[in-house]
Amino acid sequence: MTNFEYFIEDLDKFIHEPRFDYRAGPILFEDTIDIERARQEVVRICSELWNGVTGRRLPPTISKSISDLRHEGYIPRHQANMMLTICNLRNLFVYENLHIGQYEMMVAKGAWLWS
Repeated sequence: MTNFEYFIEDLDKFIHEPRFDYRAGPILFEDTIDIERARQEVVRICSELWNGVTGRRLPPTISKSISDLRHEGYIPRHQANMMLTICNLRNLFVYENLHIGQYEMMVAKGAWLWS
């Protein structure tokens, strides 16, 4: 199985499984997105993919994981960029108290739908 086939298989499972934990509520709403939950899903997907295909220790940051998976051909470049967008917006929200306004929300929703 090629790297891309592993990615597609994992992506297919992800698409057909619910994108939310019923205890915590949905990630994507009609006009907003839970940026923290979206980032958690990105971390989960990358961790599972990393453990399933590399056999190496997980890098210390999600950005490094995404970058390595992209460079090794496990994640297409566009999806990796969208995952990094979600993670970076979340970090601005959490660590720099950025208010996620209408435009940031549009970017986050678009990144979630395209990743």
